[in-house]
Amino acid sequence: GGDFNSISPLDPEPAWAELEQHHRSRYMSDGRVADRCVLQSLYDAGFVDLGHQLGRNGERTVPGAKFGNTEFVPFRSDYFLASRPLAARASSYAVVRDERTDAASDHYPLVVEFSS
Repeated sequence: GGDFNSISPLDPEPAWAELEQHHRSRYMSDGRVADRCVLQSLYDAGFVDLGHQLGRNGERTVPGAKFGNTEFVPFRSDYFLASRPLAARASSYAVVRDERTDAASDHYPLVVEFSS
């Protein structure tokens, strides 16, 4: 799991118009839509996106509430990926948002639980 600073092919296109042009180029291969090759490569290698699997991929992980005027528009930039056997045991997925995590980082933390 971690901060991939990338967009999943399973997620909608973020609102790029809200972001300054010099920040947009960080995420786009053609200047119009997000480059999704990082996550697609991991999916192609067999990793399972637990946020998507558990129906929580619509939850943004950036920017943290206390980090306005950053290089982010709201989108899911952080992921927890697992092998298929481990993904079969994933039971919950959450983006932790509270007063502490609003100020701790520009990214919100993820918590995933697994059944035994």
